[in-house]
Amino acid sequence: LSTLGTLAAALAHEIRNPLEAMNLNLELLGRHLGKMEMSQSDQDKKNKYLRILESEVSRLVQITNNFLSFVRPDRAENQTVSVSRILEQIVELVHNQAATKNVEIGMVNHTACDMVQGSEDQLKQVFLNIVLNSLEAMPGGGKLSFSIAPATGKGNGRTNGMIAVRIDDTGAGITPEKMERLFEPFFSDRPHGTGLGLTIARRIIEAHNGHIKIQSEVGKGTSVTVELPLAQSDQPKEAKL
Repeated sequence: LSTLGTLAAALAHEIRNPLEAMNLNLELLGRHLGKMEMSQSDQDKKNKYLRILESEVSRLVQITNNFLSFVRPDRAENQTVSVSRILEQIVELVHNQAATKNVEIGMVNHTACDMVQGSEDQLKQVFLNIVLNSLEAMPGGGKLSFSIAPATGKGNGRTNGMIAVRIDDTGAGITPEKMERLFEPFFSDRPHGTGLGLTIARRIIEAHNGHIKIQSEVGKGTSVTVELPLAQSDQPKEAKL
């Protein structure tokens, strides 16, 4: 099994390299075509086809990254990371895909304290997996919103030294039967799903001493909340008596 995992990781790595090159060249192609004179109709078609290509290549890159993380998990790095900065990067990454699906993206709430300790790359993978799941749940359009706020202890309303990052969508929702299996490896009811995204997300969040919770209602949408410990510099100060 160890040898099989090593071979699988090597194969995924070899696939990821040309995909990254394709992403870069698509970006360069878009810039080049943008300088050419063409009718508005041709311009719209060009933008549409480029968005589709970029979206599909990004999806393949994410599938490959998920597979690599599953067969060869990395240790969490110890660095101070801004969660809002990660979310901004993800919005930029999925902008074209969201536009193609007619999904509106917005930030509902944002606390000033959003610094956590850990790996920026791993946390980016977590939130990107969640966002891509939300976009897939809204093929006919909808709204995707983010909020960052201090997490509070159960029942007492006091901050507990953690932040809560919440991602809401207005998608199809998840049935109770499927909710029970969401974190199972390889469980997916989507044609292009690998069933690894949420499994890896929970593994990474728990490695960062955090929690992930999902609430959903069929026909109304899904809410994913990730709680992470604040970095020491952003920890709330105790009041002096």
